[in-house]
Amino acid sequence: MVYESKGLLIGEGLDRETLRSARALVEADPAVERVQHLHTLYLGAHEVLLAIELRFRSTISALEVRESVGRIKQEIRAHTLT
Repeated sequence: MVYESKGLLIGEGLDRETLRSARALVEADPAVERVQHLHTLYLGAHEVLLAIELRFRSTISALEVRESVGRIKQEIRAHTLT
């Protein structure tokens, strides 16, 4: 009961396998050097907030970062991560 209460109080995130899949999608982008952390929180029954802490390659431009973010968002939305 304490475990469930904690989950209700601080929120619950995605399971480990789903997080691994999300990490793999992000790491597959050629502009990403490495993913440091993924943080998730269920906002509703069918809605998840995903915050990604990552490092882009130092050789890319700001425009390429923007394009990469767009690709990553599209890839994640294209896959069912729940």
